Amino acid sequence: MTAANKTILRTLLVSFGVLVGLWVVFGLLFYAFLGPSNLNVILATVAYAAVLGFLFRYKGGDLWQRLFPGSPRPRAKIR
Repeated sequence: MTAANKTILRTLLVSFGVLVGLWVVFGLLFYAFLGPSNLNVILATVAYAAVLGFLFRYKGGDLWQRLFPGSPRPRAKIR
């Protein structure tokens, strides 16, 4: 495995770990306020999706280039 592949793999693993950690934090936060219910899982997923959407919408170019170096950047329509 080349050094570039190791860097990509490490970046993907760290990113995945951070994103799973965010989902768990949101889940625990809503669990603390709402107790055990299906609503806290739904709210945690919505909050997680909002954070992901923000990262890829406004920070997407830099984040995309870190995850997939050499690939074309996604184009965000900011109006």
